[in-house]
Amino acid sequence: MVDTAKGTRDIVPEEAILFQEIQDIFKKNFELFGFNPLQTPTLELFETLSSKYTGGAEILKETFQLSDQGQRKLGLRYDLTVPFSRFVAMNPQLKMPFKRYQIGSVFRDGPVGSNRLREFTQCDCDVVGTKSIVADAECVQLFLQAFAALGLDVEVRVNNRKILDAMMNTLQISLDKRSSVILAIDKLDKKSRKDVEEEIYTLGVKKDVVAKLFELLNLQGSNTKILDGIAAFVGKDAEGVVEMRELLSYCSQKNVLFVPSLARGLAYYTGSIFEVYAPGTSVTSAIGSGGRYDKMIGSLLGSTQEYPAVGCSFGLDRIMAVVAEKRKQRVKSVVKVFVIPIGLSLDKVWPVVMELREKGVATDMYFAAKSVSKGLDFANAYKIPYVLLIGEDELKKKKVKLKDMDSGKEEMLSVKDVVKRVKK
Repeated sequence: MVDTAKGTRDIVPEEAILFQEIQDIFKKNFELFGFNPLQTPTLELFETLSSKYTGGAEILKETFQLSDQGQRKLGLRYDLTVPFSRFVAMNPQLKMPFKRYQIGSVFRDGPVGSNRLREFTQCDCDVVGTKSIVADAECVQLFLQAFAALGLDVEVRVNNRKILDAMMNTLQISLDKRSSVILAIDKLDKKSRKDVEEEIYTLGVKKDVVAKLFELLNLQGSNTKILDGIAAFVGKDAEGVVEMRELLSYCSQKNVLFVPSLARGLAYYTGSIFEVYAPGTSVTSAIGSGGRYDKMIGSLLGSTQEYPAVGCSFGLDRIMAVVAEKRKQRVKSVVKVFVIPIGLSLDKVWPVVMELREKGVATDMYFAAKSVSKGLDFANAYKIPYVLLIGEDELKKKKVKLKDMDSGKEEMLSVKDVVKRVKK
């Protein structure tokens, strides 16, 4: 039986066209913010993917592992952040701050669902070499601007790992339990509060401590009111509180929400964290995420030196599902003009086809040449906007008949005028 591997899928042309459109919009916005393109290998040494301060134990359970013919342990990258950190570690000559974006496939051997694949595309922007909260704010603003360019209304949720650490420090939750507590909190969008509380109890955290923790996590009101409530408990000068106030001062839009329960399960986050959602759509999972990871690059170098870094990631597969849901019609073909010969061999219309292409018009021709009606049916099936009909009379007059497939209007024009018309 011929089939795709579980958790993978083919992207058919009409989806791929939309996919490419989204990428082009994102690339334009990334470059407006000063990010340069970078490509890294799909394969990484497993020791890189499993290094301290990378993805952590949870993500390693979902990492595809293999060996090469030299018996070196390798893995398929599970995100683009770890390869980027490895690249920075290998290139100490880079001028800092260094900003890059990358679009590529990543792989996770986890549960499969309608919006959860084992091979999917990530789209990341990162800056390394600065601790400035302005860099964190740029990530939030980039989310807002890039999604606005797609015509999407999104909600950006923000938090800071240092706030979660300060809560647990004040509650005297021991250091050896904190990573597990954060992993449990990160499941609140998938599990009930009761189930998450039970998971934290099993770690040996007392019920009254868990109750106070959840009281803080569930504070309601404006961003300022929630932050003031947390500051009253952990201290107004707590590092995470100060950083969050600064971030919110740069990102005061109503669709930027401070959410204390936002945890992000990956172990490498050290400061600001973000998640983006598309309210009012069927896609309930995050379509973007990111945060600050100041220790990862140093750990790859085996150094205690910090390489401050922050980044944001766009989940292209989920974003495509949201955009497709919003749009009533899809583009089915990149072809702008479809040439149909009328009683002519293809070599007779070939010069016209090539002239249109040379002028930058995406052009195809009807190879089958069975009948005009079948050619029009073909063009209509792919929603090609214009058809060019060429017969002996047209060739003699050095004209072609342009048919607008939407209105049905036909005109006799020169090829030069066709170019002007279809490029409007």
